[in-house]
Amino acid sequence: MAKVIAFHVFMPSSTPRIDTQQTVHGAQYLVLGAWTAADLTGKAAWDALTAQLKALDKKPDALWDLRQLDQLDHLGAQLLWNHWGRAWPTHLEVEASQRAVLETVAEFSALPAKVIKPDRLEPVRVLAVGCSVCWTTSGR
Repeated sequence: MAKVIAFHVFMPSSTPRIDTQQTVHGAQYLVLGAWTAADLTGKAAWDALTAQLKALDKKPDALWDLRQLDQLDHLGAQLLWNHWGRAWPTHLEVEASQRAVLETVAEFSALPAKVIKPDRLEPVRVLAVGCSVCWTTSGR
């Protein structure tokens, strides 16, 4: 007789995570745990959650359900808002307090600063101008 050994990964209920379910209406993402700065800033929690978010299909018809969240603060809301492409999902189920936090993040989120690539020739141009000024003022 073979023994069946089951392994269960212990995950505290406050661990921030997303439970993906397929329903007859399409994908449903249940956002669970505590999505707060205190719970998201640990390296292990952050790495696991950002990997999970990257792996999610970005289906426009997916239902996002935040109603079972333990807690949501501005950091958790910002993470979701950025994942949603800084736009409201088509189907979203939230409590009034969660919507208030998300609306605040949506209102005050700034786009990331544009990265300006340095002009590698600028120092050469400055040196050339400086040399030409020195050359002309030296009387030659």
